[in-house]
Amino acid sequence: MTTSNSNSPKTNSSLAVRPLNHQEVQLRPAPLWSKALAWTIISTASLGFIFAVFAKIDEVVLAPGELQPLGAERPVKAPFGGVIKDIVAKEGQKVNAGDTLLRFDADVSRKRKETLETQIKLERKRFEEESRAVEARKRGVVERLNGINRSLNTESSIYTNIIPLAEIGAMQLTELLRQRNKVEQLESEAQVVKADLEEVEAQLNKLKQESLREISELERQMVEVQDTITKEKLSAPIAGIVYGMIPSSAGYAASAGETLVKVVPGGEIEAKIYITNQDVGFMKPGMKAQIRVDAFPYTQFGSITGSLKSVGTLPLEPDQQNPMPRFPAYVKIDKDYLEKDGEKYEISAGQSVQVNLILRDKRVISLLTDAVQKALDSLTRIKSSK
Repeated sequence: MTTSNSNSPKTNSSLAVRPLNHQEVQLRPAPLWSKALAWTIISTASLGFIFAVFAKIDEVVLAPGELQPLGAERPVKAPFGGVIKDIVAKEGQKVNAGDTLLRFDADVSRKRKETLETQIKLERKRFEEESRAVEARKRGVVERLNGINRSLNTESSIYTNIIPLAEIGAMQLTELLRQRNKVEQLESEAQVVKADLEEVEAQLNKLKQESLREISELERQMVEVQDTITKEKLSAPIAGIVYGMIPSSAGYAASAGETLVKVVPGGEIEAKIYITNQDVGFMKPGMKAQIRVDAFPYTQFGSITGSLKSVGTLPLEPDQQNPMPRFPAYVKIDKDYLEKDGEKYEISAGQSVQVNLILRDKRVISLLTDAVQKALDSLTRIKSSK
């Protein structure tokens, strides 16, 4: 018992002074879910890296534009100023050559025609009445002149016959002089009447000229009015598709020579697009293109394939809507319709489009490397500026 008691304090003391690093440490294994999460992250990152290294995407240039026909469009202009009475054709409608597109209100022209017809009749009637009056005056002057001429012939014959008698003294000289004065008086009266006749004839000619001029002007206006009535219907010059209809409703006031609508030839169409100055250097004929028509949502109808035909060498002048220079380009379209659920939806000239021009294939990882490269370039410029 004594031995047992004396050893107990010694044992406790030796345990009390043992260093901590000699104590045993027990480690518990990590939970299973954390291991699974770690491996999932590592696997995902590895697969993503591998995908980024080997997978490729299309590098594209987006260019806006519109569809247009391959042939030249034919504008239909207003032949005269007037009011549109009826819009027969609709935007995008197919028409044949000669089909009515618009109809003018010809009521005013018809009333004008009636007025001109009345004026022409009145002018002809006035001319006839005044002509009869002048002709009557002319006949009176002519009869008077004929009477004077008859008297003059008679008196002149008498004067000629009495001259020999006066020379031999068979007649007094005073009688001879009296007869000569009578002849001279008749000759003077004849000259006055002839002047009156010339004046009457001049008046008649003037009346004819003025009346003819007035009637000609009225008839000219009549021809214009008849032409206006004839052209009250604007017809399609060629077979094609109605495009760019300006009047939206009846009552539109058109000016003479104003383009009211265009007809584009049917058949193939192309896309005219506009490329910015930053992208034009990468454009090459034959590049693949994806054409998305704004009228048909891409998510529902998809796009149409095509290829770049040509690029203009001269830029378009900047304007208010496009302050930067743009280069026109033309894209060939493989088909003129979109499909959805087995149904075809035709596209037509004038519709706006967005065209994706495929420049090249590039690896997904290049998106990251390009961003890093841009950041390094920015840092380099900052350092050089300092």
